Amino acid sequence: MSRGVSWSGGPGRNANRVASLCGVVGLFSIAGGAWAQAPSDRIDATAGERQTIASLTNEGVATTVGRAIVHLPRGAMSADDALVLATRLNRSIDAIDAFTHSPRAWQRNPARIDYYFPPSQFISYAKPVSAQVFIALPRLLTGGAPLLHETAHVLLSPSAEFIVAHGGRFDSEDDGRAWLVEGIATYVAMSASKAANIPEGDPLDVGAIDQLDARCATALATPVAAEVLPFIGVAGAPDALESATRRAEVAPAFYGCSASFNKFLAGRVGLDALIGLMIAEDSQAQLEKLAGRNVEALRADWRRRIGASP
Repeated sequence: MSRGVSWSGGPGRNANRVASLCGVVGLFSIAGGAWAQAPSDRIDATAGERQTIASLTNEGVATTVGRAIVHLPRGAMSADDALVLATRLNRSIDAIDAFTHSPRAWQRNPARIDYYFPPSQFISYAKPVSAQVFIALPRLLTGGAPLLHETAHVLLSPSAEFIVAHGGRFDSEDDGRAWLVEGIATYVAMSASKAANIPEGDPLDVGAIDQLDARCATALATPVAAEVLPFIGVAGAPDALESATRRAEVAPAFYGCSASFNKFLAGRVGLDALIGLMIAEDSQAQLEKLAGRNVEALRADWRRRIGASP
């Protein structure tokens, strides 16, 4: 999932810590709008980040294949298994670039992405500003690591030069387009996974690319729809996403339906135009212009398409 704008990093008001986060329990802090008041059970997923980097850099083992660098605790994997993982991640980078026709002139195009796998349990997140991904080793070992999702956040983020040229507008926490930032990362991850035959973890159980629509339709037939639908296609996000006690109830529907809506829009306006919304000054207005329909009408069309009639 993503906190603020996905191209900056983890929780907190400091833009350098705005993160993209994924997991059953997590944090999604967007300033303003529906997120003016954070729940009391909010979790800081990036606590101890500096110690994690220092520990894995100084005491761990690094394995490099192409643009992927894997940082593991010493003894966590055999050298051969670490090489397989780094190869898989390098293939993931290439698969996402191929599926999204990247990089564009405005995109961050890192020469390397550092993947850190500490042994502690925490919420997966990406820091595109420094091309870093953090995923709990236990999640990786059980097959639940959202590797392509977090990689997509890095690759689909604006470059530092683009951010500076636009007055830092894309490096602030008031963006709030959770449906787009998280939905496109999930849609791209699941699509690239299928296209390149690369396994992808699914910690929120949103389903593979061919299951997104049906699972979303099922979720929209439950009471959670009232918390999810108002934020599909518009700024903001459900309060429950940053609540440790309620995130597991709401996040699967929000992530899955955001991904389903992005999939629908890719078919409607084209993938390149959809990705272009990431740097639109007003993504809702730009979307409505591209589609020739307002968001409310687009949501109705989408719900009919997936069998979840308004």
